[in-house]
Amino acid sequence: MESAMRFEEEARKSLHLASTSNPPVDGTQESTFASEDNAITSSLGLPDSSTSEEDPSPGIVITLLILSGARSTFTLNPGYIKRHNVPHEDAMMMTVYNLKECIWRDWKEEELMTKQPASPHLIRLILLGRLLEDKSLLKDCRLQLESPNVVHLSLRPADIAEDEVTTKSGKFTGFNGNNGRTGERPSPGCRCVIL
Repeated sequence: MESAMRFEEEARKSLHLASTSNPPVDGTQESTFASEDNAITSSLGLPDSSTSEEDPSPGIVITLLILSGARSTFTLNPGYIKRHNVPHEDAMMMTVYNLKECIWRDWKEEELMTKQPASPHLIRLILLGRLLEDKSLLKDCRLQLESPNVVHLSLRPADIAEDEVTTKSGKFTGFNGNNGRTGERPSPGCRCVIL
């Protein structure tokens, strides 16, 4: 554990030194910093100290736990919010759906060991045993500013999500077919999903 922490600290120092030095002529520095633009990174769950050097304002540290066992940590700070074009500058004023969009945009299949979902609607976030609703603000979700927040991430199967969208849009076709409507596909009346 200590060797991993030392390695991570040395990596941060070398990145900091590389960013302050003159860029090389062959353009290799651009590829070095391309990975810094993505906020989701696999880590040991420690907050990234380089973001606190760049941006003095605190952020919300979120550690995602994925069902595959992968862990990803990122910080919602003003720089991250600006980079993702979130409507509010304050992280606590973001909606859960805004957070899902940010997670979806930064998805790295090789690090998260899970295939990227087709849309942010398929992402479910669970905090302290509660499913976070898309319309809720982060300030209402009991997120801590002073310590990392562990959020469980699960993915909805695509076929169930489609049925939920049609149900919410008022195009639910009933239990046994299309109820005389044409152009709509029938959907079953009940389902069982075991997680």
